[in-house]
Parts: sequence; structure tokens; C-alpha cells
Amino acid sequence: SDFFEATVAQGADAKQASNWLMGEVSGFLNAQHVELGQVALTPAHLAGMIKLIGDGTISSKMAKKVFKEIIQHDTDPDKWVHEKGLIQLSDPAKLTPIIDEILDNNQQSIDDFKAGKDRAIGFLVGQIMKQTHGQANPKVVNQILMAEIKQR
Repeated sequence: SDFFEATVAQGADAKQASNWLMGEVSGFLNAQHVELGQVALTPAHLAGMIKLIGDGTISSKMAKKVFKEIIQHDTDPDKWVHEKGLIQLSDPAKLTPIIDEILDNNQQSIDDFKAGKDRAIGFLVGQIMKQTHGQANPKVVNQILMAEIKQR
């Protein structure tokens, strides 16, 4: 459609644009019994949100919150995530002290993991996500977590 082409022309990844339009966008339109022209969503804003996911600024979970905002209000997604503090935490310098604190308080989980219980990692990641209010980038957390556990 024209909306898809305009979104891609704004710099969005074509596969992601297609997935969002066929998934979340059409789901919202069907649920609300409206057409694309009747909502606030613009190709530029959809593309902007897709780029924020692509560069790791927001997680795909956060993107669903952003989507709800940009389809109902004429809102710039980049500005909105910064204003709302929804930026994913990916900086190892900020994550490492948090991870170290969690590890210091959970020696049993480290021992369990070293004994072959992989579930212990899930518990530790969960504790880190809780501490960062779900804003830590899980990929980065896993990388740092594994490195920190190996050093103990």
C-alpha cells in the first residue's frame, strides 16, 4: 500500500514495516472499526518507531506502548520515548554495577548456574530487569552477566 511505501521511504526496514502494518496496525484498526486515514498514525512516525527498535533505543515490548501513543496522537516517537524515560538501558558502564550488586546478593544462583542449572540465569536476569524497571536491554544484560559470573 501507499502507507507501507511511504513508511519505507522514511527509512524504516521493509520487513519490520510490513510486520507492524499487518500486525499491530491492522489489529488496532479492526478493533476500533476505523480505517488508516482516521487515526493519527503517519508513515514518518511509524518509521521513526521502527528505527528506535532497530537501533536498540527501545525494546519491542516498549514499542507497543509507543505504538499506542503514535496511533492515537500526532506524537513524534523519538521525542515521546525521551520525555517518558522509556529508553532501553544498553550502556555496560551503567548496567555492570547493577549486575554486580545483584550477583553479590545472589551467590546461590551463581553456584546453581555453575552446577549446570541454567534456570539460575533467568532468575538473575529477572532480578536485573526488576531493578531497572524493565529498561535494561536483555541481550546486553546476558553478555555482561555471563562475563561477570565467569570472573567469580
